[in-house]
Amino acid sequence: MNTVYKSLAALALASLALTGCASPQPQPTETPEAHGILRDNELCFINDSNLAVTITWQDKIDGFDGQGELAPGKKFCGQGVGASAYVKFFSGFTTFVESQNVPLLEPHLLFESEDRKTVYASAYYSVNETVNSNVEGRQFSVTRLEDDEWINFEIHIRG
Repeated sequence: MNTVYKSLAALALASLALTGCASPQPQPTETPEAHGILRDNELCFINDSNLAVTITWQDKIDGFDGQGELAPGKKFCGQGVGASAYVKFFSGFTTFVESQNVPLLEPHLLFESEDRKTVYASAYYSVNETVNSNVEGRQFSVTRLEDDEWINFEIHIRG
């Protein structure tokens, strides 16, 4: 009988060791800096036009430094997974701007209609690449800047 108890005790100790009931080891945390494929995006809107526009960040934004009326010469930035915002012009025209960090492809930025049913402009960006877009008569210049903890897009609103 003593042999049965010793065998059960040994089996219990072995299963505890295998299931990690020994002292827990700290788990590494993944951050945007850890892997380029996991990086979030930063969108920075710079108003180079002579009229104010309105920037409204969307639900995937983790943080931003301004929202609402973006006066001429001013800049608003927002960061997050698939960072996106609506840009509304004084005339009432609105475009949806969305960034995507797609695995195995270059980061992507697109301009869509307000209802998101029409794509006005779309491009994949290498670092330091600039693409000029005409969105229903409004001019935008988008540059992917050097990456840091974010994949950085600078969007100049020309009017």
